Order: sequence, then structure tokens, then C-alpha cells
Amino acid sequence: MFESGSFLRSLDIYLVENVVQSLAALALVLALVHTLKIRDHILRIQLYLLPIFLPLIAPPLYYLLFPSRPEMPVLKLDRLLALEKVIPYQHDGGLWGPILTLALVLALGLLLARGAVTVLAILLIPRHHRPFPMNKDSALQRALTSLAAKAGVRQPRVLLSENRNRSACSFALIGQSYLLLPPRWLEEHRREVLEPAIAHEIAHLKRGDHRLLPLLCFVRGLLFFNPAVHIAGSLIVREAELACDQMALKLGIEPVDYGHGLLRAWQMAPLCRVANGSGGKELRGRVEAILAPDLTLDRPRWVFPAVATVLGIAFFFLC
Repeated sequence: MFESGSFLRSLDIYLVENVVQSLAALALVLALVHTLKIRDHILRIQLYLLPIFLPLIAPPLYYLLFPSRPEMPVLKLDRLLALEKVIPYQHDGGLWGPILTLALVLALGLLLARGAVTVLAILLIPRHHRPFPMNKDSALQRALTSLAAKAGVRQPRVLLSENRNRSACSFALIGQSYLLLPPRWLEEHRREVLEPAIAHEIAHLKRGDHRLLPLLCFVRGLLFFNPAVHIAGSLIVREAELACDQMALKLGIEPVDYGHGLLRAWQMAPLCRVANGSGGKELRGRVEAILAPDLTLDRPRWVFPAVATVLGIAFFFLC
């Protein structure tokens, strides 16, 4: 891709290759999940990460290790797609080169600005939300201490959200994790909502979703042109919620109480798109997964390394 032509031509081919490779990898992963009936949410998250990161890492690594690529007998995706014949700005005097350059610069600037605003907003959350003064003997404090100890994580500080109708969320800054709760939940003493919500957010901290999901958000912004990345990212967010549901049950929450807590939380904050899905469609699936008595989460140990190896080798040379 980089052996001839302009930088813009090479970049354009790389962008097209990234989309094609991601779509092919996502189709393979979805077919594998469906064929093997993989129900383990952690394994699904790992598999859905492959179409995002492997096409992003493999081609640059290949060109770095093998700069004399044209002399190697490898299969070139850009030749299969005949991209050299369809790139309009290759003609002299064309405007496509400056237009594409301007579009890329604007997209990069928007990405950097969005990332900076997001990081700044997270850093300012503890300053703009009131800490909740908890009594050591309160039910909330006991539940928080017990669940954090069972999960093996540092007890988060509880902050009160300014939005009374929002759902609970967790996040972490350097050296400290936080739990953001709506005051309405505390004022109404909804223990059937609070304990499942706290267990769910503790599970997010235990799983490290406070690191994975922001990174995923950044990569989705970086690869804004790639629909496969957005599809895989949405699947990862959904599977992370399901994985936290299962982990919350392992912390000692009864399935019936947890399912009831999800329903009550949705009634109190029905606009939570990430947790409940569009119009609450995913809520039913979450409750059914929690209450299913015969749910078995099979996790074939060989699936992820085998798929990662095959896709890694294919993308390393099919560039």
C-alpha cells in the first residue's frame, strides 16, 4: 500500500482495507458465536474486540516489520479490490486530494476536542457532585462495604447525581473509584433498587469496565468511518451489562431480587439507553437471563486464542 503513490492514496486504501477487514472479522465472529452457541459473556466480549483492534494494529505492524513489501509474495487486498482504479483524486488537478485532507484534519480535530472534553468532564465529576454522608450503621453503608469486600475491590465513594431521573453509574479516577447515585433513590429508601444497583456497579469496577469502555469509546471515535467498529462496540457494551448481571449474582444477590431491582430501576430511570436498550427491549432479555434456572455459561478455552491467531495471521499478510 505504501510502496508507490501519494500519502493520501495510501491512506485512502488503508481506510477501505480497515473497513473490509473489520466487516469480514465481525461476520466470522458472529457466525462462530452462533454456530458454537457461545453464551459466556466474557468470551463474547473478547471475540467482539477482535474485529476492532486486529485490523487496526496488524497492517501498520506489517509495514513496519517488512518495508520491502512489494517484493514479498503476499496477497494484497487493495489489488483484489482494484482501489487504484477508483480513487478519483489520483488525476492531476483534481480537488479530491485537498477535500480529503481537510475532511481528515477536521475529523481528527473533532476527535481530539471530544476526547479532551470527555476527560475533563470525568475529572470534574467529584467537584460538581455532592458526596453522600453515610452513617456507618446505615443499610447503604453495610451493603456497600459487604459487596466491595466480596468483589475484592476498594470501596467506592458515593456521590449524589444532580439529575434526579438518571440511573446509577460507576467510574474511577487515579487511586479512587466513585459510585454516582440519583438522590431520588436514596430519598425514597428503595432498598430493592439500591442493593442490586450497587452490586451491578461494583461488578463493573471488578471487571475493569471503567477502563475498557472509555478506551472503546475513543477507538470508535477514531474509527468513525467504520460501521463494523460501531456494531462490535454496541455488542460489547451489551455483553458487559450481561456479564455484570451474572457477576452481581455471584456477590450474593438473589436472582429474583436482582430482576425486581432491574425492573424498579427502569421504572425510576427509563431513559437509561445503555443499560436498558431502546425502549427497554434489552431489559426483558436481561431479566430472563437472570431468572433462567438452567442457564449454563459454557466457555470453550480454545476459541479465543484460535480465532485471534487465525485472524492475526490473515490480517498480517492480507493487507
